[in-house]
Amino acid sequence: MLTTGCPSVPKTTWQITPQDKYVHTFSGMNFPRQVEKFQRIAVKQYDKSGYDVSAGYNYGAVIALTVYVYPAPVEVSVLPIPKIEAGPNWLINSHFNKVKKEIGAAHPKTEIMVEGETQIEQNGGVKSGKHVIFRYESNNLTALSETYLFTHKKWFIKYRITYPEKYQQQCTPTIKQFMKSLTWPD
Repeated sequence: MLTTGCPSVPKTTWQITPQDKYVHTFSGMNFPRQVEKFQRIAVKQYDKSGYDVSAGYNYGAVIALTVYVYPAPVEVSVLPIPKIEAGPNWLINSHFNKVKKEIGAAHPKTEIMVEGETQIEQNGGVKSGKHVIFRYESNNLTALSETYLFTHKKWFIKYRITYPEKYQQQCTPTIKQFMKSLTWPD
């Protein structure tokens, strides 16, 4: 089984063991036991107050997917643009570059296959974000690791997904369906 992770998370984590669904108190994000054909395997908290959490899901032994919800530095919906040249997406672009560097540091032989803008359907609307696909070797297997990053209200929502490269064609629609089905809070 491939594992995903976020190298930027602190070493101290707290395992949360919800009986059924888990609702993140601060953001309202709901992490049910099952989303489409994915089974939730873990819910973790990365800070003492509970603002920074993740839920890990597996699709059999093929896809490992983790959804992270954590605070953006300030409320994204009311951000002033600090510099004209920075543009309206400076916060997500800056954080996305940090996320990519952390992944590259954790997997030094990682190569970027695809990088760019992405969109997700959520709550009857379309949200824009960033997407990157990394390729690397793990246990004599070529794996792809995808990262999607979005802002929603005052939160970052990040998806980390890992699967064998040879199954990319089959995995892509399954991943897209998961991302559409795990709805964000209004």
